[in-house]
Amino acid sequence: MNKLTRILLVAVALGHSGYLWAQTSAPTEVLTAEAARSVVSSFIESTESYHAKFTQTLQNEAGEILEEETGQLWLQRPGKFRWEYAIPWERQIVANDAAIWLYDAELEQITVRSAEGALEESPAALLVGDTSALDNYSISGVRTPDGFTLVNLEPLTGQGDFQLISLGFEAGKLVALELHDRFGQLTLIRFSSIVRNPALQQSLFDFELPDGADVIDQRID
Repeated sequence: MNKLTRILLVAVALGHSGYLWAQTSAPTEVLTAEAARSVVSSFIESTESYHAKFTQTLQNEAGEILEEETGQLWLQRPGKFRWEYAIPWERQIVANDAAIWLYDAELEQITVRSAEGALEESPAALLVGDTSALDNYSISGVRTPDGFTLVNLEPLTGQGDFQLISLGFEAGKLVALELHDRFGQLTLIRFSSIVRNPALQQSLFDFELPDGADVIDQRID
């Protein structure tokens, strides 16, 4: 699975919940599937827009860190987001009503995909506010006395790139996302400086073509 595919499924995106589960050392309350789903649904339905900084690490099956990255995320329901990596190199994913743009500055390459149907049955659909995407998962969760809630999503079909997605919530905010892929790798994303429902400039979701970049257009005519 290439980096751009991973980011698209994440952006908006994360054995059971290895790292996040290890952080819940306090006694936990096991949630019913309905209660765990309600945690995610409530976050989506109450979040019209979202802005946060993030740090992301990629680990192999042995727990060795393969990549460390930082950046910012903006999203707005329905269907708009900007996932921007700054360190160690620039990468962007911009989604709007017209298309999804994936830009890798190191490769000087842009991939364009159709927005219609591109996020169905993927974790990214959760970030842009499609609660029906939860129907594609078996859902479970736990809550600690200090207010940390962990929700696990396991795909029902057994298809796709991820075996498990774990979402960490505190005070109604999404603070962590953990993705276990089928190659034994773990992607952990931690959010900080979180602002829910900020007024966002719509220009954030417009993509400007950098000079000299190669464009691969995968949209269906």
